[in-house]
Amino acid sequence: MTDPVRVGIAGLGFDAEFIAIYRDHPDAEMYSICQRSEDSLNSIGTAFGIEHRFTSFEKMIADPELDAVRINTPIPTMRNTRSRPCGQESTSPVPCRWP
Repeated sequence: MTDPVRVGIAGLGFDAEFIAIYRDHPDAEMYSICQRSEDSLNSIGTAFGIEHRFTSFEKMIADPELDAVRINTPIPTMRNTRSRPCGQESTSPVPCRWP
């Protein structure tokens, strides 16, 4: 049996339902979440029992324990960070909700 894929999600607004999808998948571990609003981040993290929480996308994708990142935030939001859109600097697979 292989280890589960540790997934991080950036953007927890209307797509927070992806947390449960990854949490309940037998081959995944809902590892970390990223949200600019610390209050929202902690509320969602506590509700879903997620320990690893980030307000910085760059810090989340720099975590060496992270295997994959799902981005659920519009590209204009990502342009406000130092990261290139869709986590192109990440070494992890990066599915994006937005084109």
